[in-house]
Amino acid sequence: MKNEQKGFVIPKFPKNLFSGRIGNLNYSLGWLLLTSLFCLLMYMLYLSTFLPAEPGSIFSMDPLVMILGIPFLLVLCILYLFFWLILSIRRCHDIGISGWYYLPVYILLVFTPLGFILQLYFFFKKGEEKSNKYGNPPSENRKFLADIFNY
Repeated sequence: MKNEQKGFVIPKFPKNLFSGRIGNLNYSLGWLLLTSLFCLLMYMLYLSTFLPAEPGSIFSMDPLVMILGIPFLLVLCILYLFFWLILSIRRCHDIGISGWYYLPVYILLVFTPLGFILQLYFFFKKGEEKSNKYGNPPSENRKFLADIFNY
């Protein structure tokens, strides 16, 4: 019984998130989608928590909303970095290198402008056309979300 239990299909994607390959187009689109969603949620959090309701007031909401907003912001940032790392590791696999090679890029991207230049390499570098030790080349016919979540 492969991935089945009494007629219920167990999703494979949680264990496959870090394995396999993703092409440069879907990597770029996935990064754009992830970053856009993150920025939208951050803006909504800012509007609901930190924007003054009326002139002269410091914050718009009561302290409880602010106390809940800060941990939500932290969780949101961790999720963003986690999914960004997943995409980047799979992009490294498509190029034919280990995901650990992305760690210096990740650190430089967070702390210096040089990281952005290195990130552009991952956006535009063509992946290996043949199978490598990380799997077969990404299919051209694969749907966008299936490629992003590797299911």
